[in-house]
Amino acid sequence: MTAELARGVLRVPLVEDAWRLAVWTGERPLTPAGVLSAGDAAEAVRTLGLRFPADELARPRPPHVLWVVVVNTRLVRVERGVARPGPRVGELAVGEPDKLLAFWDEVVMDVLDRADFGLTGSAEIDAGLVDLLTMLYAEGEPVPVARLGHPEAIDQALDVLAYCGLVGRAATGVGLTPLGRTAVRAELRRAFTAPGS
Repeated sequence: MTAELARGVLRVPLVEDAWRLAVWTGERPLTPAGVLSAGDAAEAVRTLGLRFPADELARPRPPHVLWVVVVNTRLVRVERGVARPGPRVGELAVGEPDKLLAFWDEVVMDVLDRADFGLTGSAEIDAGLVDLLTMLYAEGEPVPVARLGHPEAIDQALDVLAYCGLVGRAATGVGLTPLGRTAVRAELRRAFTAPGS
């Protein structure tokens, strides 16, 4: 079960994009803000088929969640204004379950931190993101979208959370993915003992 869950990390859209972007970036100069230039960002989006506009990837403040994950998880190493392959590129290629799940934990922390700077496009969802994920964890099954209230940009927000691998959408509503449950359980354990899995 752990091995199967770990393999799913590499199928999370955000992780797929982060891996491909890190490999594509290779050795490349960055802007003074530490992100890809507008031209390189446009090339990356075009070449890799990334799921957002190039100007988002080149945005310096706050940087896009994809670039945050690539840098913070050491898929790329930034030194003296140049991005180079980081140690995690080879580590993920090996695919050891424990290391994949440790990587996933780091990805989730980056995603949750990014909510403070506008992750989903919905200020209401961003402000209550941990509460939302905890509620879905406690429910244990998909919740009708109507039960989430009517925050602005709800569909976009759920699409972003699905891109990040945390939620999935079905005919009956929205619920946590298996990796999303793992992530929320880890967050709860950091504060106190989580309820049953």
